Amino acid sequence: MTAKLREAEENLHKAEKHLKTTMFRWSADYMSATPYLEKAAEGFRAGQDFARASSTYVRLAEIQHKNQATFRAAMHMETAAKLHLQYAPKQPGAAKEYYQTAAAYYGETGELGKAAEMLLKGAAALEEVGYTDVEKMYLEACDLMEAQDKPHFAVDVFRKSASFFLKRKAYDDVVANYAKQILLFQAIDQKENMYKAFVSIVVLHLAKPDVVAADQAYMRHLQDDGYLHTDECALSEDLIGAFKRVESLVSLDVASEDSVKEAAQSVGASTPIHLVINNAGVFTPDTLKSATKANLMRQYEVNAVGPWLVSRAFLPNLELAAKQSNVAVVAQLSARLASLGLSGEAGSFPGLYGYRTSKTALNSLTRTLSLDVKAKGLACVLLHPGFVKTDLSGHKGKYTADQSVAKMVDILARVTAADNGKFYDIDGSIVPW
Repeated sequence: MTAKLREAEENLHKAEKHLKTTMFRWSADYMSATPYLEKAAEGFRAGQDFARASSTYVRLAEIQHKNQATFRAAMHMETAAKLHLQYAPKQPGAAKEYYQTAAAYYGETGELGKAAEMLLKGAAALEEVGYTDVEKMYLEACDLMEAQDKPHFAVDVFRKSASFFLKRKAYDDVVANYAKQILLFQAIDQKENMYKAFVSIVVLHLAKPDVVAADQAYMRHLQDDGYLHTDECALSEDLIGAFKRVESLVSLDVASEDSVKEAAQSVGASTPIHLVINNAGVFTPDTLKSATKANLMRQYEVNAVGPWLVSRAFLPNLELAAKQSNVAVVAQLSARLASLGLSGEAGSFPGLYGYRTSKTALNSLTRTLSLDVKAKGLACVLLHPGFVKTDLSGHKGKYTADQSVAKMVDILARVTAADNGKFYDIDGSIVPW
């Protein structure tokens, strides 16, 4: 034990003597114990015993609180929290409690601003060690600043809280935060910042995405006479207009026949579709030993049957488009390793039973579909996207996703009805079946 730690132990022992009651001393002597606890806490910290230092600072803070030295109690409780995170960052629960207690102590002194600041500092420190259950700390900080009725100081607290909720994509909480910021900006007559908050609320609603809520918020904001002629107003109007012009997205599950049918009905047979790209797929690596029926069937269902179901469901739309422009295209994403003709080439490898054969099945289904639609002006083609750096390949490969897409778009731009039934490599050459 170092000299500093021995000295700290001695001071702690002296403090305990003053805190102990006897038949001659009926109550603890907090006043006399305090300086010894301070020396003990500092000694443990100097001696690098952060666990003892933290617990001693907690004891010191509690005693100072009882002794009506509440401000100093808050300061020492904060120190205890910092030290706890220093020696036990993976057990931050106690530190959170200490920060909240320090904030409560500041609140008792009427220092609501310092209480809010303590909660924000604590939340940030906890986040740094990976602890994210700090939502209430941010909300309590905002409540304290509202109660203080000092809008100039409250704005910064609300902005920091908004950043936290935004990182978590808790858009409704951020909207509620900005709504309160607007009231603060009104109170301090900061019109420019208020208008920025207006457009922020619109953007947040669109991010959800909820165009109706964004439009309703925009209409409420127009009640401010000065807003109509601002850049923020014009931006809000343009953003909402752009979202309204975007055609509705239709979601579907390619593994569910009912879902595919519902999607087609949602689009309607009277809507021409010039290009269908079936890109959905799953990949489960397997070997002769590890492959299972369940994994094979799942990959067949998503990689082969799903694209065929989607293609069939939207044939009326494709045929309508072909009448308008002489050709409409169904493009399926396949793979060179699905080619039977290339399976014996140098560099071929075994395994991938589910993925390889599901793509071979897709090739056969698409080839057969091409025979059915030949007379209707449609072109069904297969595309090998190349060895692309994606999650599926462990981010190894020859092409980036953007490069692969650009090459496939170039191929599709040149497809005519005469190309029906072809299997293209990424470089535009033909892949053998």
